[in-house]
Amino acid sequence: MDRAIVADSRGSIESASRYLRFFGDGQPLPGVRLFKASKRRSLQLGGGPIGIADGNGTIACGVEKVQGIAFADGMVSEAVSLEENERHKDVHMVRAMRLTVWCLDNLAHPVRGCVVELSTAKVADAPLSPVARVEFDNPAVEGFDCRGVTDMDGRAEFYVPSAESLFVRLAHRYYFADSPQVVDHQAVDPKAGQIQLRLVPAWGLVARGPSGTTLSEWRWTVSPAGFDRRLHGLSEAMAFVLKEEFGTEGVYVLPRLDGSAKWSVAGSASDTDGALWWCDGTLQRLDMIQPVIARAAEGQSGWLCVELLASSKEIRGIPLMLIGEDGSDWSITSFQASQLPPGRYKLGPRESIPGIDEALIGVEATVSASRGRIVQTLSVSLPRSIGVLNLDVRLEGNVKDVVPSLFVSLENGDGFVVREVVRGHMMLPAGNHQITVSAIGYSPKKAQCVIMEGEVTEMRIDLMAIK
Repeated sequence: MDRAIVADSRGSIESASRYLRFFGDGQPLPGVRLFKASKRRSLQLGGGPIGIADGNGTIACGVEKVQGIAFADGMVSEAVSLEENERHKDVHMVRAMRLTVWCLDNLAHPVRGCVVELSTAKVADAPLSPVARVEFDNPAVEGFDCRGVTDMDGRAEFYVPSAESLFVRLAHRYYFADSPQVVDHQAVDPKAGQIQLRLVPAWGLVARGPSGTTLSEWRWTVSPAGFDRRLHGLSEAMAFVLKEEFGTEGVYVLPRLDGSAKWSVAGSASDTDGALWWCDGTLQRLDMIQPVIARAAEGQSGWLCVELLASSKEIRGIPLMLIGEDGSDWSITSFQASQLPPGRYKLGPRESIPGIDEALIGVEATVSASRGRIVQTLSVSLPRSIGVLNLDVRLEGNVKDVVPSLFVSLENGDGFVVREVVRGHMMLPAGNHQITVSAIGYSPKKAQCVIMEGEVTEMRIDLMAIK
């Protein structure tokens, strides 16, 4: 009998009286890899296995409870456990069906690097990331779910349960699936043995400021107007990847399948001093895109500074929103001058907050074009019942592509959600409130938050990853 690799380091290979024995098609199954169980929907097998079956399909175990996920080539993965009062257990693994997914572009050329996800249920998570990691099924969680990435031949292979009907969705750095249903979820029959998915090039624009200039708060206008809402989430995910690749926030990806050079886009952004910059151009294919350099908007704009006062105290660093007559929205910060196109604007908070929205109803400002930094000032006095929360959310592992959200339950029973919270100031009614910070893949955390009239409350929340 070959020696078995122990699943618990405190066990003895020679004298282990507790073991797991694996079978496939009624025969001992050697080479089965046992990985530590996880609460995640699917697993990344980056770490080493806690046990590998010997030639007789046996994994020797120590004295403690063993709980894990078993993987074997050509078999459906299996959740297994050996309780402390059990000496051994036979695990009969079921043969899986091999399903090959081919990804081709609109010219029938293979597409490499396409992320393909197969699952037995529609996944309600955020859009599939174009750079998502390869993950394998976790049978300890209900349903089947796994991901793969196509090779240079445009091929990704999966071992799937033969009796299950599956949904497929995919994502790529530079391509859309030619059907929005594949971006979302499309049913496939694994008994076919293989499926072929078509992709079309995605189009967009990358803009950056001149050397030494940092631009943010980009706003985009596309002509002709309109986009496919089913592609919007994925286009945002593709834009995030391009931002990392080019090191600029000035990225727009058109959420349409018929994007081409006939579409044009104009963008504007602000630098660290609040100055306005413009750029425009025709859309380019993402796999061949080159940055467009933005230009200063001097002489075609004006400056505005919104001063927020609460009980005669200056409330600085509050994110605000200005809505133009054409419906365009502009993110500004209290007590920071911003350069804007000429026109009339309505003022409001960047997030809709009960008690705060009402305080700013009817507040408007008119911006006139001027040469040079001539700043117009708009002073707004807030009710005495307003305070400020300065929230700093930290994610374990310093993950960048996960954005937390915040739920605030006010003392008076009202509640609201603030999206995309990382750190920053927020106006809140004075009182003792409860906040809940959550993010996909992290354990949510609740905390009490006491907001004082006209005062700034500092708070830091650390989120731990779900193991």
